[in-house]
Amino acid sequence: MAIVCPPPAALTPHFPALDTMASAERMMLKLTVRETTTTEEKPTIHVAIPRLRSRNLEQPLLRDLPAEVMLNIFKHAVEVDSEVHTAFSSFIRPRPSSTPLSLLAISKRCNEYAADQTELWTTVSGTQHEPNVPHPELIKLWIQRAGDIRRLNFHISPREYKCPDGVPDEFTERNLRMFMQHAPRWHHIAFELNDAMAQVYLKHLLDESKPKPGAVDCVELLAGSISSHDTARNLFSSIALYSSTVTELHWAGPRNFSPPEDASLKMERLTIFSVDAHNMTELVQCLDALDAPELEELWVCISIQDPGRDGVRWSSAVSIFCEALHRLATLPEVLLIQDDDIERVETVTALQTLGSKIGLSRLSIVSSNLAKIVGDLEEHPYRIRDEHSPEYRFHEDRMDIVFG
Repeated sequence: MAIVCPPPAALTPHFPALDTMASAERMMLKLTVRETTTTEEKPTIHVAIPRLRSRNLEQPLLRDLPAEVMLNIFKHAVEVDSEVHTAFSSFIRPRPSSTPLSLLAISKRCNEYAADQTELWTTVSGTQHEPNVPHPELIKLWIQRAGDIRRLNFHISPREYKCPDGVPDEFTERNLRMFMQHAPRWHHIAFELNDAMAQVYLKHLLDESKPKPGAVDCVELLAGSISSHDTARNLFSSIALYSSTVTELHWAGPRNFSPPEDASLKMERLTIFSVDAHNMTELVQCLDALDAPELEELWVCISIQDPGRDGVRWSSAVSIFCEALHRLATLPEVLLIQDDDIERVETVTALQTLGSKIGLSRLSIVSSNLAKIVGDLEEHPYRIRDEHSPEYRFHEDRMDIVFG
């Protein structure tokens, strides 16, 4: 269970009625957002596209449109289901019939603009979310449109759709190999790897003749589905390749994963470390392998199949966790814990005590059972609050405890 940036509510770009636009000089194209009532509703951008194309045959409405308006049209016209969200970012799922590619057919002006604005094409997901989509040739075209200079942001994971038994995945590994060839230009990578994909990744990094990563800023390396712990350890050790440049790191290992005994990741510029673990032992071992003198935030996603025991578990483990935090080169100022098993005030009490002991500025608790905790607090506020209590803020499934 990875910590993932929640996607926004189902929002669809909406253009005002184009019939009221008398001329290019008077036209002010405003991009607003309205909430859709159903996921099946067709995005209104595809209602606007044919009208724009038809109008453009009569008069060049887009000819004098300011460049910043054009950029906003391309950036905000991406449908909600055309993005995949990860812990630190989001990536476009390319489809030939979806935006921003579909906007190229509006006019010659749109096509030329897209060719000039290479930053529109620097972020892409290679995950197979439909049969043969995205095709490697489409990924290749996407990267070509990004130009030869700009840094690139890549996401990939095992295919998401179900195929009949025996039908091989022909394109995921090809897309990953293409991403690996552009390693010197990586800016942000989010790779969720299975056994076959891990071999492609590691083989490339170990081959001296292959291009190696450059100044990578953000790395998300998820190895939760890896069956071999040796392979998972090799993936963990590969993080050292990014040690001098990475500022944000997300790691997830398989159940009962432990880093190599001599592992020491000295991350000189790391400010945010996010880790998925199945138990406290895994979490502590990953923290012990980390040397991050600039660490500011620690995000922990922990999943233990022990329903109803969260208060006891955290109460017994808080001292172990606290000791592991004190062994870090620098104590973080912000601690985020995501655990859907957290459902009792006793757990919040234990974690609040932890935050106070290590001098946190903010402790965030993410749980699907937060409403139950809030109800318990309202009924028995004395169980956690007094005149010396920190400030409490609630945001849907997240509780922020802000220390003075």
